Amino acid sequence: MAARAFDVEWWVAGPPAYVARVRRARIEGADAAALAVRLDALGFFDLPGDLDQGRVLPDATGFGVTVSNGSRSHKVEFSGLSGGPGLTDLIGWLDARPDTALKR
Repeated sequence: MAARAFDVEWWVAGPPAYVARVRRARIEGADAAALAVRLDALGFFDLPGDLDQGRVLPDATGFGVTVSNGSRSHKVEFSGLSGGPGLTDLIGWLDARPDTALKR
């Protein structure tokens, strides 16, 4: 997946209030190349949009990621359990970026 830039929005909703913390970033250059490798490894654009398959999971931390690269866009929502380590690591990688801003 060759892309010069990605627009990414992600959110986490967990205890104690389960209010979603939404962040977004435009990822370019070397970071975009690194993100492309992560997305390819996950098969991100082929994942179902709801990994919990509509199940209500009380007290589970919820996550969501939307990635757009100009030619396509895909959103995946999941709980900590259904996302597995790959999607959880992706959220951590995105959160560690210093230029991400809280969406108000």
